[in-house]
Amino acid sequence: MITSSAWQQLIVWVLTYAAHSTVLLVLAWCVTRRLSRERLRWHERIWKAAILGGLLSASLQVGFDVSPAAGRLEWDASAAPLASALPDAAPIEVLESGASLSDALGGLSWEGFLVGLWMLGGLVGLALFLFAWRRIADRLAGRAPVRSGPAYEALARLASRAGLRKAPRLVESSSLKSPATIGVFLPQICVPRRARVELPPEQQEALVAHELAHILRADPLWFFVIGLIERVFFFQPLHRVARRELEELAEFLSDDWAAQNTGDEVGLARCLTEVATWVLELRPVVAVVPMAASNSRLAARIGRLLDEDRRPQDHGASRAHGLLCVAGLAAAVLALPGAGAVAASEPLETRPIPKAAPLGSATESTSEATSAEPAAPALDELLGVLDEEVDHLVREVGALGEEIVTEAAPSPERLQAVRELGRRMNQLRERQERLRELLPDLVVPLGPASDSTPEPLLETAR
Repeated sequence: MITSSAWQQLIVWVLTYAAHSTVLLVLAWCVTRRLSRERLRWHERIWKAAILGGLLSASLQVGFDVSPAAGRLEWDASAAPLASALPDAAPIEVLESGASLSDALGGLSWEGFLVGLWMLGGLVGLALFLFAWRRIADRLAGRAPVRSGPAYEALARLASRAGLRKAPRLVESSSLKSPATIGVFLPQICVPRRARVELPPEQQEALVAHELAHILRADPLWFFVIGLIERVFFFQPLHRVARRELEELAEFLSDDWAAQNTGDEVGLARCLTEVATWVLELRPVVAVVPMAASNSRLAARIGRLLDEDRRPQDHGASRAHGLLCVAGLAAAVLALPGAGAVAASEPLETRPIPKAAPLGSATESTSEATSAEPAAPALDELLGVLDEEVDHLVREVGALGEEIVTEAAPSPERLQAVRELGRRMNQLRERQERLRELLPDLVVPLGPASDSTPEPLLETAR
């Protein structure tokens, strides 16, 4: 049965996500390599579905405790914590605070240790991500708004044609070497100042059309989310492959939209060539989508724009794509392998367990033994009562376990509860034996039992 420990559930989800994301991203790579390069929208949809599908399928599989067809990678959830790796003498050594070293580490399981490492790596990645964001913001701090000129007029015209109530903000910066779309929720188009001086009006129109296409496609938001996923789940190297593929597809599809809405493929190709000659210093990080990044395969983009057989891409959502995503997600949840922490079956007690006795038998047997035997030291009497109570509890738990096991269809929850009781009983027996070894050194031996009450001895022993 899958355990409900917080650490275990989290590591189960992380391992399940690692398996699902690997399968989905490898599958996306194989499918896109077989799919025609003319179907760029399908390439993009497949990669995005693979990135988000791993998160969704792992969450659904773990959240609803689905048993996948491919099975689970399981481990013993009742394994000893990290403190068990200490020497045998470590639990006995008493610190100044009264707690042993194994007590201090007793709650740290290997699952918690792995989750801690993952969180540490994720926090470092997020810190670097935010640092890159800050560097971009500082670099573009001196940008100024553009409220006139061919680029401004072309942007207003294209935004109106695209159905936007308000055109995105157009700004310029002398520190930027290539046009870029910056921002996440309120993206804006930032162009180099030299672009408004050196480029003719038709190329300025192609420039802002390309950047407007990025905004209409929500590319800044997508790459921001993908950047977060890549850094939080740093252990998945295929995220970098997916991001590079999506960056290239975003450039191709934005070129298509710009060429289709300006009707000037040659002007856009010339604009790309001119911008590529400028020194590009800005890396495509965080939520910045540059027009002519080094990995955008400029020659392939220009050749594609000038190809007379190129077919315009469909930029709308596809019902077939949505149905395929839902079907693929369901298949991933039901079929892809997962992870799970299971409680190993263990005996309730190593010694034979007699049949259950009535509830009051322990007290009666204690009184009979006391009356039959001569007076013993008070400490031995107290330990004898404790032994009888523990034995009685063991018999009760054993009887309960026999009843559950003999049921026609025992509940997994009840079986797990009985196994846990058995494990705790074994621990209680070990502590009882250890108490017998330690008490002679902590308590002064007493004489024969007198009228004094034994309760203070219990407090002293504790």
